[in-house]
Amino acid sequence: MGERSVESVIALLANTLGDATAREVVEREVRLAGLGRTVSDEDAVAILTKIEQGGGPSGLGARLAKLRLQRAATGVSSAAVAAVAATGAKTPRIAVSQLVSMFTPALGVEKATETIRTALTALDVRGETITLDDAAVCLERLGRQGGVIATVARFAKARLLLATG
Repeated sequence: MGERSVESVIALLANTLGDATAREVVEREVRLAGLGRTVSDEDAVAILTKIEQGGGPSGLGARLAKLRLQRAATGVSSAAVAAVAATGAKTPRIAVSQLVSMFTPALGVEKATETIRTALTALDVRGETITLDDAAVCLERLGRQGGVIATVARFAKARLLLATG
């Protein structure tokens, strides 16, 4: 494992929580731990674990960020997950219709379907079922769009984490 800036840890959480909240919770844990502006990957995982233990949206965001950090530190990528899937190994999957249903109450069926399909197409993800990693990446991307779609995407990602957790 290597080292990273505190800003990179904040960025891991910002996709889920927004910049201000991510900065607040990470900076608080860095201060409490007496760390500097550069932290080891182990310290970054410890920071995210503390945030995760606090529960709520910040805890769920920290859980996802910790998984991404650990995946990056160990060199396991979405491409590796796809390679495992190609060999016939079982990887957890979710129906695209489940993602659409998470957006339907706020957007309606037609707009929800269009939103999810457009995001998946941009990621070059096809099929009626997708890996949980692809679903998380899709929701992260939608979470950066702003507005109602971003709000729904953040809640959908939290629901996805709870369901698979």
